[in-house]
Amino acid sequence: MRKGQEHQQLAKRSFFQRLFLFALILLSVLLYSACGSEEAEYEIRDSAGASSGNTDSTEDAAPVRASDESGAQSSSSGEEADGEVTPADPPAVVYVCGAVRQPGVYTLPSGSRICDALEAAGGMLENADGRVLNLAAQVSDGQQITVYTLDETEADPGIAARENSTSSVPAEKAPVNINTAGAEEPMTLTGIGAAKAEAIIEYREANGGFAAPEEIMNIDGIKEKTFLRIKDRITI
Repeated sequence: MRKGQEHQQLAKRSFFQRLFLFALILLSVLLYSACGSEEAEYEIRDSAGASSGNTDSTEDAAPVRASDESGAQSSSSGEEADGEVTPADPPAVVYVCGAVRQPGVYTLPSGSRICDALEAAGGMLENADGRVLNLAAQVSDGQQITVYTLDETEADPGIAARENSTSSVPAEKAPVNINTAGAEEPMTLTGIGAAKAEAIIEYREANGGFAAPEEIMNIDGIKEKTFLRIKDRITI
């Protein structure tokens, strides 16, 4: 009888131990599930926050780019709105003769020097006297550049000085009176073609002449840049 009671007690104890162990396992599973859900929720929140932050930064940056592009377009439009195309300076046609390897007529870019003209002509001969030439002087359209030999300058010390003083230094062009000039004179000004020369004449006839040189900027196509290039060559 006693052994039977002991056996029953052991069975009950074993049952409660198993029940307790099962409860612990179930509690652990529940706690783990709860922790996992909270971490997932935090990850979702963090992801949503990062996504929202990127969207905000993109939206904030977009207006800046738009404004930059708008500013660039506005600047470009402002340049085009000026309506003025600055013309390039015309080339210079010069005649190089005398003691050079290849005498002839040469077309040189604007701003060229005497040394450039001599180089275009193949350089000076061995018996040339280049001391009287100002090799750094700018050439002018229609200029004649004469290179004399040593024998010629020794025979007449003044000949080279006389000739090259007039040919190596560009002649000053007479100013253009925009109130009296004909149709061709304004075209000698940089950037003034036939159409603008005609517009100058039409303007002065319609307005009784120019009151000041700056008034030429009232003509379409002649803006401040062009005026600054020709202001020293016009008068009224």
